[in-house]
Amino acid sequence: MINSEFVKHLSRDEQHVKNDHIIELTKILYCKTADNIKNVFSSITTIDSLDFIDENAKEMVDFITNDRCTIESLSNILEHDYYTHTHSINVAVYAIFFGQILKLDKEELEYLGISAILHDLGKSKITLDIINKNGKLNEEEFATIKEHPRLGYEIAKSLGIKNEKVLSGIKHHHERLDGKGYPDNLINDELKFFPRIIAICDVFDALTTKRSYKEPMSTYDAFKLMKEDSLHLDAVLLRKFMQMMVHTK
Repeated sequence: MINSEFVKHLSRDEQHVKNDHIIELTKILYCKTADNIKNVFSSITTIDSLDFIDENAKEMVDFITNDRCTIESLSNILEHDYYTHTHSINVAVYAIFFGQILKLDKEELEYLGISAILHDLGKSKITLDIINKNGKLNEEEFATIKEHPRLGYEIAKSLGIKNEKVLSGIKHHHERLDGKGYPDNLINDELKFFPRIIAICDVFDALTTKRSYKEPMSTYDAFKLMKEDSLHLDAVLLRKFMQMMVHTK
């Protein structure tokens, strides 16, 4: 007769090996996607440049929807220093997690992933002196940075992206429900679903990653600030996002 305690121990060991394997695959996917985003942002000139992004978005959706352990693994290995390319993949990871919670189908999750990965695409047209400034932007610099959603939208369209949901996520992720966002000062129902999701993920990652001029906030402090700012963000979606992140940690 096989010892039952041995079987339990073996099962735990097998699960540990499985988890280690998933974590390793997750790190490979994260690094590959981050490299692709960095390359695309530095030299995005043809529709071929987007093939890697489509592929990465599909891979991320497959990982996240096929095994819950990869959700935890991806969440735990996100880069915590803020760079445009790592921020883009972090936002995509959060958005795909969130889209799954919101019961989007696989095709919608892939489109959401593409939109989130490319949400800061317009920053590729803004000087690095502004993007990487060590400190608060002055009025002129902030006016320049506020152009990145429109620039990203124009680049995406010029490259042949036609899906309106993807385009809305790129162009309108800085719009706010009270009309105080940019670039089009949309209000309430004018703001579509993808940018509402990406806005929450964008703000959360920006607050909880380290910048050259600030330390990262804790999840608790970030959520506290975001709740105080709930006139800007979709309050219903924000509550669901917070619940998701509490259960992921």
